[in-house]
Amino acid sequence: MASARGAVRCLLWPHLAFFSPPVFPRAQSVLQGPPASQCVPVPAPPVVLVMPQQLGCGSIHPVAAQVPSSPVSRSTMSYCKKRALEEQQGKSKRKYTRKATANKCSSCGQSELKEFGHSRFGREAFCASASSLSVEVWLAQKRAEAATNKDPPQN
Repeated sequence: MASARGAVRCLLWPHLAFFSPPVFPRAQSVLQGPPASQCVPVPAPPVVLVMPQQLGCGSIHPVAAQVPSSPVSRSTMSYCKKRALEEQQGKSKRKYTRKATANKCSSCGQSELKEFGHSRFGREAFCASASSLSVEVWLAQKRAEAATNKDPPQN
């Protein structure tokens, strides 16, 4: 009952035809958002009218396809315009720069990375300079504790 063009006809009312909604490809800019430097308004795409002769049905009216008006929201556009005006006038705000590049260990003060002798098991952190154990021994102890603390399965 489905034709090659995607139309589905109802058995009780053959003069009514139901169509699947149109599928539009998504642009990458819609998924990721506009870059900060590119805030140019995009003109709205034209409305597409689907005529019954194109669909192979005789008694339906033209259907206007729903087309997204703009890939960027109005609030984003107004924010971008405001920022562009501020930059032209020389009143631009200072950009945020992160001071620390990674989390710091509270015991040794170094970055909590493996290169500096740190490790994690679940929520617990291990610092090689603050502990008398090696990483391998500490991990073996934590794995043994986790194995003994597991509850038996409920029957």
